Amino acid sequence: MISKPILLALGLGLLAATTGTAQAAALECPVVSQVFAQTDKTRGDVSLEKIGRKIGETLSEKREIHPLANTVRTDFPDASDAELADLMIAAYCTYLKTDAPEAQHNQAALTDFEQQAYDAVFNPPAPDKVEDHGWLYGN
Repeated sequence: MISKPILLALGLGLLAATTGTAQAAALECPVVSQVFAQTDKTRGDVSLEKIGRKIGETLSEKREIHPLANTVRTDFPDASDAELADLMIAAYCTYLKTDAPEAQHNQAALTDFEQQAYDAVFNPPAPDKVEDHGWLYGN
């Protein structure tokens, strides 16, 4: 007969294993904005896989994503900030599900990236150089 502590340990281990698997399987990617998908703002097809891989590489190398957000903005100049953020989030989610290491296949990784994407799109970094505006600005 198996003792209660062993049964409890086995039960908790099984629960932890199925919870991790359920989290990975439950990762659902957002759909790119219908407005973005239906208008001619894309200058061609949107490759979520390609954009997602670039985001994944950037994050794995611990680099800033602001330059990548600027590239996406350049590629889709007529898209709104919200549409660009949606595109980046959907692309990163696709990367998490297909190319990322197994440990990253979870909602927490996507939620962390959502904030980074919003910051990159809605709050671009300040320019390196301040323009000379004359005596009124003290320079």
